[in-house]
Amino acid sequence: MSQKTSSIVVTYHPDVSTFYENIIRIAEQSDIVFLIDNTEDKGWLEGSNFPSNVQLQALPENEGIAYAQNIGIIESLKQSVDFIITFDQDTVIPENFIAKLIGEYNGLMLDYNKIACIGPTVVNERNGIVYEKFFKDSIALEKNNFLVKSLISTGTLFPASIFLRVGLNKSEWFIDFLDTEWCFRARYLGYKVIMTRNIQMEHNIGSKDVSLPMGITVLMHSPFRLAYIFRNFILALKLPHFSFKYKCGLLFFLPIRFIIQCYLPQGKERAKYMFKGIKCALTNKLGKID
Repeated sequence: MSQKTSSIVVTYHPDVSTFYENIIRIAEQSDIVFLIDNTEDKGWLEGSNFPSNVQLQALPENEGIAYAQNIGIIESLKQSVDFIITFDQDTVIPENFIAKLIGEYNGLMLDYNKIACIGPTVVNERNGIVYEKFFKDSIALEKNNFLVKSLISTGTLFPASIFLRVGLNKSEWFIDFLDTEWCFRARYLGYKVIMTRNIQMEHNIGSKDVSLPMGITVLMHSPFRLAYIFRNFILALKLPHFSFKYKCGLLFFLPIRFIIQCYLPQGKERAKYMFKGIKCALTNKLGKID
């Protein structure tokens, strides 16, 4: 019996010139695609002709990626799918990508239980280098599969029933650090988060790679994103499923991140948003940051 798969794609001001090709590739490999649009101006949708298995839900305003993904998850569960896979709007998947992930998952389930999700090795599209940070402190399983702390949401495959056990995304966090929080929550509940080296996916994390002295490379995000990053980092300190060691790392690196961001282009603007995020965390202001 074939296993039914839904894909969830969240859009926000997508690059139309490339998006349609991306959604067609995803639709070809999925039984159903839930396309959730967060863009306020729906002009980009005029004249759109999506594949027949794509179901569009256009939200009247930007509710954040977590809220949009939750809509897709709930709709997927209504359709009684076996697997759910989430994608960013700019993710380009190779041929048979979803089928290969399902094959890896099914193979691992023969020897292991309680697998929350499995994702591909992520390759920096800008320079072709693997983001090895995801394998840091990982535990090798078999056949090039590894227990890791967390995965990025795009390209990650979930057994649909896992959301009934672990729960949905934190929609009140709006954007950033959501995938990490969910993975830590799943691991806290005894589930495995797996990254496989047998499947690769190109993806850009951040908008740019910036080289610093001593061979250090940092990811550059847009200034307004830093408000969410810093707020959600601090909010994570209050949660039980983040280990004491991980929280110490967050506390240690937050000031360093702050200083580095101030020396990047638009440093004053970056500082303004980082302070705004810190203030929101301390006052417990959730949702969209104005």
